[in-house]
Amino acid sequence: MKNIIFFILFLLTTLSSKGQFFQATIDKDGNDLIFLLRANPGGGDITTNWSDTEFFVRWPDNSPAFNFGTITVNTTDFPGINIPNNGQNAQGSETGYTNNWFGSSYSATSSSTYIAGLEYEIFRVTLDIPAANVNFELVHNEWFAPHYLALIDGSGGDLSNVAGNMFYGDNAMICNPNCPASTPGTNHVVEGLSGPLPVELFSFTAEKLEKEVQLDWITALEENNRGFSVERKTAQENWKQIGFIDGKGTTVEYTSYSFLDTNPALGNNYYRLKQIDFDGTFEYSETRVVHFEANGKELSVYPNPSAGQINFNEPISGRIIISNALGQIVWQQDNMEAVQYLDLSNLSSGSYVLENLARSKRLNTVRFVISRN
Repeated sequence: MKNIIFFILFLLTTLSSKGQFFQATIDKDGNDLIFLLRANPGGGDITTNWSDTEFFVRWPDNSPAFNFGTITVNTTDFPGINIPNNGQNAQGSETGYTNNWFGSSYSATSSSTYIAGLEYEIFRVTLDIPAANVNFELVHNEWFAPHYLALIDGSGGDLSNVAGNMFYGDNAMICNPNCPASTPGTNHVVEGLSGPLPVELFSFTAEKLEKEVQLDWITALEENNRGFSVERKTAQENWKQIGFIDGKGTTVEYTSYSFLDTNPALGNNYYRLKQIDFDGTFEYSETRVVHFEANGKELSVYPNPSAGQINFNEPISGRIIISNALGQIVWQQDNMEAVQYLDLSNLSSGSYVLENLARSKRLNTVRFVISRN
């Protein structure tokens, strides 16, 4: 038994040292309870597949009666994952609370790339009453019974934050031994948010000009809004602040904002807003992408469209990034040796953009289509 425990501790330590992890939280939207993941906060992007994704929520026994209904998975960012509803108290119960188990293990999915610090909805479940009427908590216990979070890659590695708090959010906490009360070990709990956000973002657009990018956004209401950090990510650099726009504090009026990026990079430019309250709490907007073609000789691929195997008119090397029509990175590799062929048969049919940052610092881009009849 000692050897088994030592091996488990060694495995957790080894995995945590790699710095590749996700944190989780829950949110509420009308009748929907939403499950969210945030990739590698403070680290680099993560490219991974999945073989097991499981979540437990709990709520007080004196809550209003309700039923879970339809589960909707975000198959764009999490293709191939399986999230069934396994029912209540399926792996144990605790006094005063009911818990529900979502998710399961399955065959390893294809890989996807997740941008560091970006929040992704993994799935949502619809209730027959407003979700705000129930005090849900997403829970984890290190001994895996009855409450846990499982984020397992295709090789069996644990991608939850094994070195710290598995959850993020204003109410995320570690507590021992009283929540959940009936389980040993260290427990992690995060409460689901409810009610309106401090800032309601009505719209957010990014428009490509000749050599610049115009960002515009409108808020429907603001509460204690200090302002917006405008952030950009490119093939050459991770997310960084490129400007800050002061907010209106508190207002119920529609308010328009704008920012001009005068120095966008060649290739894909990703933009997001970090809305910051006066107390330091913050929320990220959705991401927008604008693409600028490289000057000079263009890289080309053939055949185009293809069934997934593409050839280049000249060898490419260095960093290669492939994004889909939504600007989401679906394939990337750093420090690639010179190649004139790529097998992308694992990608689904659709339009893609390939960016190549060569060792000579010359960026080539090319658009191509995968089509399978």
